[in-house]
Amino acid sequence: MTLMRLAIEGQMHTISVDQIEMFKQDFLVAQYFVNPVLTIEDPEVRFIGLLLLARGKRRFSLPDVRQIAGRAGLRMSFERVLDVCNDLVINNVLSWADGSYQIASEGLFFYAHQMNYLNEAVDEAYQILKHQRRVAGDELPEDA
Repeated sequence: MTLMRLAIEGQMHTISVDQIEMFKQDFLVAQYFVNPVLTIEDPEVRFIGLLLLARGKRRFSLPDVRQIAGRAGLRMSFERVLDVCNDLVINNVLSWADGSYQIASEGLFFYAHQMNYLNEAVDEAYQILKHQRRVAGDELPEDA
């Protein structure tokens, strides 16, 4: 919106790469991109979304996601993994392309890593999930 407002006020007909680059370090732009994963209400879906971002890969098959979840102590059925991935698509964390899931946008991937808080966000999401599971009587391992 800010870029569009500047273009209108400056009566610019084209937006250059330099103008886009100046917004790369803008806090509100960063929040716009990372907010979808940080605001997911289901702790398990948020945790897996953060794990996928932290992996550094951009594309994932269902078996990849199931394996990543398993390494974090989550034993999930194929159907649950599919549900989680679909929830991540609905929340604009993943998208579907060429037969696999991928991180929904380069902006999300860039800012999740640029802001350098993925490890802390993953740990926090794990603690919330662990607490929820403990309350439900389904314990998770101490460390993911």
